[in-house]
Amino acid sequence: MQRLDVIAQKFAKNPLVNELAVEIYSPKKSLHWQHGAPAKQYFIASTTKLYTTAMVFQLIDAGQLGLDQTALSVLGAETMRELHVFKGRDYAEQITVHHLLSHTSGLADYFEQKQTDGSSIGGPLLENNDRDWTFAEVLELNRTKLRPHFVPGSGRKAFYSDTNFQLLGKIIEQVTGESFAVNLQKRILGVLQLEDTYLFSANTLGRYDSVAAMLSGTQRLRIPQAMASFGCDGGMVSTTADGIKFLEAFMNGKLFAPHWRSDWADWRRIFFPLQYGTGVMRFQLPRIFTLFRKTPEFIGHSGASGAFLFYAPGLDAYFSGTVNQVKKRDLSFRLMLELSMALD
Repeated sequence: MQRLDVIAQKFAKNPLVNELAVEIYSPKKSLHWQHGAPAKQYFIASTTKLYTTAMVFQLIDAGQLGLDQTALSVLGAETMRELHVFKGRDYAEQITVHHLLSHTSGLADYFEQKQTDGSSIGGPLLENNDRDWTFAEVLELNRTKLRPHFVPGSGRKAFYSDTNFQLLGKIIEQVTGESFAVNLQKRILGVLQLEDTYLFSANTLGRYDSVAAMLSGTQRLRIPQAMASFGCDGGMVSTTADGIKFLEAFMNGKLFAPHWRSDWADWRRIFFPLQYGTGVMRFQLPRIFTLFRKTPEFIGHSGASGAFLFYAPGLDAYFSGTVNQVKKRDLSFRLMLELSMALD
């Protein structure tokens, strides 16, 4: 415990870290350790994708959706029209739920990918140029200003795209006839009693200042409109304590059928050193980067806000937390690695 405290205190003193919050739970080691305020809310960014994944798995388990079902069969031809024009041919009708979950659709990323004029949505946000956007705008960007990367399901290719999860959120809404927020409450938050977790939206803009501030370098970010626009691909607020509850349920078949835990492990590289399976991210640093000391395998998700939510099977340890930093994305992984090595 003392070693963990020392590591956390070192990171908390880093001027690029704001309101450090981290929690580790390991049944195997009879350990439950916390640093910071476990009830302090923060933006979990793309860690939201795990919640979206869980609900898609639930719908498939219930027979309301198919893993290999096309997005077009649910969302309709008009929504999918010209979303994936690659080398003069529109492949949008071939995109399946599995392609979206595994980032193997080849679709462009509406958020960080550079548009044909060299701009992006994400870039200006790092300089506090706040803006909002809609699902319709996401579709239009993909049709007119962004280029897809490959034909859906091409070999072992994968490209991380927030557009994939925007479509999955709409699929959940279309299949259930209820909003993403209502599904989230009914299917996960209410079931697990996650009282400090919610979807940030236009209705909660006034709560922005009650959430831990994110930094871009040393500058505090104030981007409430953007955070309210991410929705199903990165718009949730949570705490370390709620994160642990959710992750344990996610990993132990309490939200969906247990078989998904083995089914999601078809890992494909997205960007070093991260891989993606079916709706889940994997992180493991090669030994060459750690003086040939083996590092744990982590399965879960990270967020561009500096949030992380990962399970280390070899340690039977759950890691939940944030460094609240959007520019130095390696910080959260470095923290998690150092803490895990202290556990081993």
